Amino acid sequence: MKNVRVLKRTVTVFAFVLILALCASSALGLSITSDGANRIVDYTDRLSAEDTAALEAAAGEASAAAGCDICCVFINGTGGADIDDYLEDYIASQGYSADCVMLALDFDAEMIYFREYGAAAGKASDELKESVFDAYNDAETYYDGVKAYIDLVSPAFTDGPVLTIGGDIRLSGDGKRIADFTGRLSAEELEGLESAAAAASAECGCDVCCVFIDTLGGADIDAYLEKYRADAGYSADCVILAVDFEQNTIYMREYGSVSGKVSDEQKRTVFSMYNEADNYYDGVRAYIDAAIQYLTGSTQTIPATRQKPLLVDDANLLTEQERASLEAKLEEISTRQGHDVSVVTVNSLGAKSVTAFTDDFYDYNGYGQGDDKSGIMFLISMSEREWHITTTGRAIQIFTDRGQQYITDTIVSKLSNGDYYEAFDQYADLCDQFMTKAEEGEPYDVGNLPKSLTGKEIGGASVFAVIVGLISGGAVTGKMKSKVMNVKPQKNADTYVRQGTLNVQDGGTFFVGSHVNRTRKPEPSSRSSGGGGGSSTHTSSSGSSHGGSSGRF
Repeated sequence: MKNVRVLKRTVTVFAFVLILALCASSALGLSITSDGANRIVDYTDRLSAEDTAALEAAAGEASAAAGCDICCVFINGTGGADIDDYLEDYIASQGYSADCVMLALDFDAEMIYFREYGAAAGKASDELKESVFDAYNDAETYYDGVKAYIDLVSPAFTDGPVLTIGGDIRLSGDGKRIADFTGRLSAEELEGLESAAAAASAECGCDVCCVFIDTLGGADIDAYLEKYRADAGYSADCVILAVDFEQNTIYMREYGSVSGKVSDEQKRTVFSMYNEADNYYDGVRAYIDAAIQYLTGSTQTIPATRQKPLLVDDANLLTEQERASLEAKLEEISTRQGHDVSVVTVNSLGAKSVTAFTDDFYDYNGYGQGDDKSGIMFLISMSEREWHITTTGRAIQIFTDRGQQYITDTIVSKLSNGDYYEAFDQYADLCDQFMTKAEEGEPYDVGNLPKSLTGKEIGGASVFAVIVGLISGGAVTGKMKSKVMNVKPQKNADTYVRQGTLNVQDGGTFFVGSHVNRTRKPEPSSRSSGGGGGSSTHTSSSGSSHGGSSGRF
């Protein structure tokens, strides 16, 4: 009986302890498990037992090398607690060391958190955190996402050797300004980018360079780039865009006399331009174009009012009478529709791509109506025989990708034949027709395009504009003003974030999006517009959002 009483007291004490444990776990919002001090804990059943064991082994090795606990937890909510309070209680309950790194994924709130504690606090740079978020989001499975976190974090907390680049860079990059150690750019693309970088370097007075990297080999990015610059033989005055595909991170660095010439805001714009490009070639070309804009001291303000007329014929393709007629039509349509409709001809694009040249011409000359600077511009360059359409503001949705293709399919053959006035005149009529259609609530797009362009479909007001233009003789109706306003504020993230993946929040906190497989950027095509419905957009050097398409004639 004595033994029975002792057993009863033991059971009673055990039950009491169990109740306390249940209460404690309820306060944390956790389910009771027997995880002990495991560094990888999944309260959501997303990881298999085999995956958890493998990750636990990897975290154990990484923690031993780093001298701190490298941990991860999957949770279904915090029970209403603040995430930092929750994690402090969780870490204490698990018995982790005071020096700890934690990746926490809350699937109820769809949030991901990165936190460091004790001696590990502050060791993870913002770039590393963003690389972790990108790598997790790009992973195909939860296992791969957590393994990527462990692999990325471990070197940052381990005092390892600095990478010795030696002569390999010289042999692979051959001292050229564009080097690709990943095989993502074709020989033709490398040649085109090298030519663009050479022209940009001459215009900027410094080396404008880019490197695609497979791995840093555990080296710090700045140490890597210092060694790379020396081995590649670049000048002391240099700007580099470095894309590290292992960590899915992009960096922009300036050296020598150009150090500090590119603001953080401008760098964010470059990252957005690269991220939004359809292919790697276009992404690097957008960076080169932006470097020219930022390093040459070109004006970085967008005027409050338009500085040039709606027709700019710098290539002298039109007669005086044709200019007067076309400009009158563009003015009438723009005033009536509430969107700027413009035409620009130039002799050369200089060192810029046709996309960057057109976007910058639009932005920095103050084109567009309303707060969103709504409008459309059609620009052609005679030296390169290239054309580009750029749209901004409300006009982005009016002139969809497929709608722009309809317009250019209609008029580009006229450009090729030298019938410039006819091409521009029909462009104006089509813009008028497209804006009227959009005003009715259904913009022209895939499956909803005009069957043909006839005299009846062209608005009577446009015909009236032609008559006004002929009567006006050479009168310029566009007014040029010089008042300027401050540059538009930027709205983009501070680092490279792949579109459709993580949305940036404040600090070290990001939304967890659903898993997205990494998609290889397609090869460049003759057109830059998308093939589906709607309007694709990109960011210009001013930070403005543009739609658009381009091609040759």
